[in-house]
Amino acid sequence: MTAIDAFTGSPMTSLIDYLFGAASFVPHGVCLLWRPDLVAMHAVSDALIALAYFAIPVGLWRFLRRRRDLDEGSRRVIMLFSLFIFACGVTHTTGLITLWVPAYGAQGLLKAVTAAISIFTMVVFWRQIPALLALPTPAQLRKANDQLARINRGLEETIAYRRFDLTVAADRIKDIAASGNVTAFAQNTRLDYTWTHHPSPEGGALPEHRTPTDRELLPEPLAAAADAVKRRVLESGRSEIARLGPHREGKNGEQRVWNLRVRPTTDMTGEPDGVFCTLRDMSRESAREATLADCNSRLKQLEHRYDLALESARITVFEQDTNLRYRYVHNTQRGHAPDDYLGKTDAELFSEADCFNILPVKTNALQTGERQRVELDINSGLDRRTIRITIDPCRDADGTITGIIGTSEDLTSRRKMEDRLRLTMRELNHLSETMLATVRSLAEQSAASAATLDAFMRGFSARLRALAVSQELLASRSWYGAELAQLLRAHLGEISDTARRMVRIDGPPLHVNTDTAQELGLLFHDLLAHAVQHGSLSVTTGSVDVHWELQETAVSLTWQERNGPQPSQGQEMRQPACFTAELWRQRVKTALAGTIDATGTADGLSCTITFPADRLVGG
Repeated sequence: MTAIDAFTGSPMTSLIDYLFGAASFVPHGVCLLWRPDLVAMHAVSDALIALAYFAIPVGLWRFLRRRRDLDEGSRRVIMLFSLFIFACGVTHTTGLITLWVPAYGAQGLLKAVTAAISIFTMVVFWRQIPALLALPTPAQLRKANDQLARINRGLEETIAYRRFDLTVAADRIKDIAASGNVTAFAQNTRLDYTWTHHPSPEGGALPEHRTPTDRELLPEPLAAAADAVKRRVLESGRSEIARLGPHREGKNGEQRVWNLRVRPTTDMTGEPDGVFCTLRDMSRESAREATLADCNSRLKQLEHRYDLALESARITVFEQDTNLRYRYVHNTQRGHAPDDYLGKTDAELFSEADCFNILPVKTNALQTGERQRVELDINSGLDRRTIRITIDPCRDADGTITGIIGTSEDLTSRRKMEDRLRLTMRELNHLSETMLATVRSLAEQSAASAATLDAFMRGFSARLRALAVSQELLASRSWYGAELAQLLRAHLGEISDTARRMVRIDGPPLHVNTDTAQELGLLFHDLLAHAVQHGSLSVTTGSVDVHWELQETAVSLTWQERNGPQPSQGQEMRQPACFTAELWRQRVKTALAGTIDATGTADGLSCTITFPADRLVGG
């Protein structure tokens, strides 16, 4: 029966006949002549092979379920092999059935399916062979496992060492934190404490499981500030250092200050997971800083006073080493800078003559270790200065002399002042002698022109007053002479305003020395007294012209009265007692080395006084 003939009947009957054999087909056992040995051998072999082919896929599927770490290619190959082996098992099962049932159509169809699965499995398997060959062999795996075991042992040893180092480092950090009174703690993003190390007031540390609060670590006003800093670090991701305080606490109002360092922390993925903080009590440091700042301020004040004192006293402070090279100079004089001295010796700075005087003093201080003091005259540019040098040896902690320290005090101004004082004393002595001689002369002049004691006293007192006027003017000019016009106006102040307006003054500015001013002042007094009592100033129509001029070698001063009172008829013109021309001729000749020519005229007294030009200041 052919396949075409099988499908000529009804479809269902034809399919069954095709799959499970028609009446014309005979079982496979017929081919074996139903020999029991052959039938048994074929039947048992096919059954055992089918059983094995069914058991192997079950084992492979269990293997895949437990080894979920296999890659997709390996799993696909194993699954295809399982399906291929299962199909082979089905094929052998149909071979067992065809011994008694001629189901050759079903057997062929199953073999075709098995062939398709086999071809597909072969293709996939050959494509997966490179990947399978790349898999390590058992020997390689054993070698790798041995290496991993050695590496693991090394890592475990390294981890043990690192754990020990970390333990030691942690203990040291805790000791440092305790010694420095530093509190360290970590907080998560909610600012819940996750780790703390807080030194107790006794110097130890609170237990690690003890979680303090911000209010326990800090006073209430500062806890809020610390919280704000932590939240700001969490938002910005940048570390911050904040100074908390000062805050006064306790009965004594002790000032407390803290230094807070906040650093953001991250987890293994780099995401922020909190902050790590250190809090240090800076109260003692702050107090020390305040004390140090106060000491520095006082030191600066002392240095300023020291500099001011040295500048005012014109004192230079210096240090030199054992080779007498300058290593420190302060408050240099004469416009020099300290750098002009540093590293140099006296031989490089001063003349040979000055070094001859200076070097022995410094050498003696180095050799004897005793203080040396000396006053020297040295050349400084175009002038000569007097200095007082005081030298002391510099010693180190062992008492070894390492150099000298000294001061140089400029005594030049003091010496000049002393010379000026001596000159002033000589001038004062001269003035005293001159004054006594002048008073004596006034007394003699008053006595010569007075007929009675009362007249003598009036004349003498008036002349003393005139002398006092001249001295007041000289004193206002520091006894350096007086200008002629000012001298005359000073004596005009002793007469009335009406008489003063009747005097006309004319002449160039001339300054006479002290002695000449006193003599001319007395002369002006006598001339004014004569004019007021008996001359042109005694009448309203009169006047006085005073004129002076500088000639080649002398000064000529003219006193000319005009429109004075006329004498009565038959009365001779005479000089009044208040002005004695003969006496004044002697005084001018003696005191001024000059001459006086006085004559009486119808208008009044005419007087010309001449004295040498060297009586002028600077003459």
